[in-house]
Amino acid sequence: MTGKEYLMQYWKAKVEVKRLESQKDSIRDLLGNVTVDPTSEHVQTSKDPDQIGKLVARLSDIQEELEEERIKAIDLMQEIYKAIGKLGNPDEQLLLQMRYIQMLPWSIVEKEMRKLQACYSRDWMMKHHRNALKEIERLTKCTDISTKESDML
Repeated sequence: MTGKEYLMQYWKAKVEVKRLESQKDSIRDLLGNVTVDPTSEHVQTSKDPDQIGKLVARLSDIQEELEEERIKAIDLMQEIYKAIGKLGNPDEQLLLQMRYIQMLPWSIVEKEMRKLQACYSRDWMMKHHRNALKEIERLTKCTDISTKESDML
């Protein structure tokens, strides 16, 4: 796994949380649009008379999956914060936090970095970004190697 792939795990987890939230909202909208008239004579018009029950069950499943994904995203965020915190350069730490934790576009990262130091150019950012990714990769591989070695003992 590259340093960038490692850091992108949190981004992907956040996207999955948003996807599930959207799916949950859609099902809630569908449930809100279903009406039942208890005074009318029941005529079965489909093969499945319990569509509302199925929607409620699916909503419950999505809610459980959503909570699991939220916990996963929080765990990944904490793990990535720790890895970024191990970098020796505070500017690189800030750069990676803005890009991979706050998920800011490069234009905003560049603007924020220039507030700190006017001399921070796009080239400077990209150079330090590459260096930081290499260091993250080295650090996470060290963690993987030590975990594998301890498993062997």
